[in-house]
Amino acid sequence: MMIDARLTDEKGRLAALHALDVRDTEPEAPFERITALVKSILGVPITAVSLIDAERQWWKSRQSLDGRETPRNISFCTHTIKSRAPLTLRSAASPFRSL
Repeated sequence: MMIDARLTDEKGRLAALHALDVRDTEPEAPFERITALVKSILGVPITAVSLIDAERQWWKSRQSLDGRETPRNISFCTHTIKSRAPLTLRSAASPFRSL
């Protein structure tokens, strides 16, 4: 199986994130509409648009989620970035016991 080089280019991924110049910016209506729509359509308690930089995960938009960021090493997205396999959790309440 051939893996797309873009999926393993962490340096390029970080450069693209920095080029967007959205780190630590205030909430914006388009992102807020996306998370509200996803929460409504899927009937889930929490939705977020998260971005992962070198050290942390931070949310550009979030619905029913406290805080603005978490350390990268505990983010679900980091595990997804590192693996081509789907991330399946039995419970998000204790995620690293379920991986």
